[in-house]
Amino acid sequence: MLQTCLVLILTGSGLAVGAQALVMLLFGRALQSIACAGILVLVRIILADTVTLEGNLRNTSIYTMVAGSAYGTYIVEVEYGSIPRPQ
Repeated sequence: MLQTCLVLILTGSGLAVGAQALVMLLFGRALQSIACAGILVLVRIILADTVTLEGNLRNTSIYTMVAGSAYGTYIVEVEYGSIPRPQ
């Protein structure tokens, strides 16, 4: 499964890089997205099998907080310009 996802990512990257039309670019990016979702699910399954249920809940909560904070900061800086820093 992991190897299939990696091949799909490489194929999507090749299509996106060599795209001569918008449709081909979008198809390549869609293929990459599907493969990345497969890798994410596979990694979550492996991590869930290595710890107890309580440990899995803790790890998922920490991952969600860190990823949400990083993504939120990125959106604020990209959409609204730099954040003024107190001096």
